[in-house]
Amino acid sequence: MNFSTKLFIFIVFNFMIILGFNVIQDPYDYRTQVSKKNNLEKNMYISKLNHIRKNKPSKLIMGDSIMADGINPLSYFGPKSYNAAIYGIDITETEKYFNEITNIYTPENILFSVNFGQLNVNRPAKNTYDHFNEYDGKIRKSKKYLFYLFLKNHLDLHALKSSFKILFGKANDFNLHGFNNLKNKDFGKTPSDRTAQCNVSIGQLEKDLMDFSTYSNFEDSIESIKTIIEYSYLNDINLDIIFPPLNILAYKKIDELNLSDSFVRIKQSIDSANSDLAKIYNKKPYKILDLANINEITSNQCSQSIYYPDAMHITPIVGNMIQAKFKNIRN
Repeated sequence: MNFSTKLFIFIVFNFMIILGFNVIQDPYDYRTQVSKKNNLEKNMYISKLNHIRKNKPSKLIMGDSIMADGINPLSYFGPKSYNAAIYGIDITETEKYFNEITNIYTPENILFSVNFGQLNVNRPAKNTYDHFNEYDGKIRKSKKYLFYLFLKNHLDLHALKSSFKILFGKANDFNLHGFNNLKNKDFGKTPSDRTAQCNVSIGQLEKDLMDFSTYSNFEDSIESIKTIIEYSYLNDINLDIIFPPLNILAYKKIDELNLSDSFVRIKQSIDSANSDLAKIYNKKPYKILDLANINEITSNQCSQSIYYPDAMHITPIVGNMIQAKFKNIRN
């Protein structure tokens, strides 16, 4: 054999070894029912969509990391529920994720969270998900696409690193919070650590919001929300919509950036769209719970509150409070 042939065989052989190793370790949970602890936060989408495809849970929680870390699906919805929320996902990406899920099946109940930071389509690119924009819906349904995605995911460098961590028991303490109960890891930290966390989260919020200049920035996100609401009315999905609570530090920063009025107009636009679509389809309007304001939950001091690990996320204690408040407005 000449050198080129030997090199080709060597490359193919190593690719097969990597593929086989990653398939056995299964870092993206293609085969397992319970999420592994790994460092693949940016690829939560892959694992969670695989869980949804296999289990088709009737009740879903959708949103960003606020919902992913703050809502226990079993406590909130009970059996056959799943927390499908994804770290860093914006609203336009949520619409694409929602479309992928509904191409698989139609859930019965969804808790849908709209966080102010998710509405900025111009926020830093590091939080976007290329998976949502790479292929159109028709290709997504094809077997060729699914096979390509399987190979692409299992030949990924992040997957290989995570597979080694899983093999040697050194995986990060990261949980996809799907079927699993949530465990709060922040209460053991000192007040100074908590204060630092709160300040860092406010810095991130400012980065996400600082390029908002006009209300038109939100139009794509509002259209995405309308699409999700309309589909839910058309397909008899019981949709609960929540503007989740942030710590008072976040609202002070929003006010400092002169965005408070924009936030109010956005909430009004979503409420109006919900009412208008309900009339069109002769349905009762979906319940909207607005906790994104100054209230008994949000006004606690961030560094000492049992409600917040930082200024931008909630603990499962607040998740239980959200459930109780939705019950109250239904009654």
